[in-house]
Amino acid sequence: MKRLLSLVLLSFLMIACESNVDSGSPVVQAEIDGSLFRSKAQIVKDNEDNFVLRASNVDVLNIRLSDVSPGIYEIGPNTDNQVTFRRDGDLFVSNGPGTGGVLEIERADSLSMWGNFNFNLRLNGSGRLLNVNKGVFFDVPFEIFEEIEFPEVEENVSENNFLDATVAGENYEAISVVANTSAQSVEIEAFDANNNLIVLLVPIGLGETGSFSIEEEGVDAIFSDNILEDVGNPNINANQGEINITTYTDEAIIGTFSFTTAGETEVTEGEFEVTVFEE
Repeated sequence: MKRLLSLVLLSFLMIACESNVDSGSPVVQAEIDGSLFRSKAQIVKDNEDNFVLRASNVDVLNIRLSDVSPGIYEIGPNTDNQVTFRRDGDLFVSNGPGTGGVLEIERADSLSMWGNFNFNLRLNGSGRLLNVNKGVFFDVPFEIFEEIEFPEVEENVSENNFLDATVAGENYEAISVVANTSAQSVEIEAFDANNNLIVLLVPIGLGETGSFSIEEEGVDAIFSDNILEDVGNPNINANQGEINITTYTDEAIIGTFSFTTAGETEVTEGEFEVTVFEE
């Protein structure tokens, strides 16, 4: 729900706008726990009953909004506006004590939008607090115009990227697949046309391959049909299954997977090929 906040809060937002942004191309940027987050890919998705501003580099930021008209929106518990931030396999959300904040859409047209934000998130809604401040978004395109107006958004994504599976007996075909890598792990995140989410996490380094049981330390998988509603829900996590990495080069990750969640959703016949994000 859109809320009109006090002049004191407006002053706080004006301070947040001081963050330097390269105005030559679309970007989402913020200071997160004292370090710079700067997106490599950014988009605004229209989900009919809400909008999601999605920004990613190695980490992934999702901001769900009730509207995209210029104005100030309150973020946090008991609002229609929610945030998730995934880093190194951890999920921070705008739920729990001390969380929340504000987002301002300064300008929006039929192609893209501009604004700023500040908020606090908490690990899984109950763990440590994560501070996100000096956040800005510049010229972030709406999904329908992504390929026409901003082809550079796709520069790290191969046309051959895919992730397919059978979920609860139904075909799952991802329309967005990203491989986020570090020296010790690989995280693959995929969405289909209905915003159903699959996440695979494997503790593996460049050049390594192998089969990993869900029961092993550092191995995880998630299926959610509504991640913003499922935050903190243990039923979306896998409790059995296997992820197989058959190829991991500096260009692509290829593998297969199958798992069953704690909520008894069966994900079978999974396979993927994903371009590795270049640092």
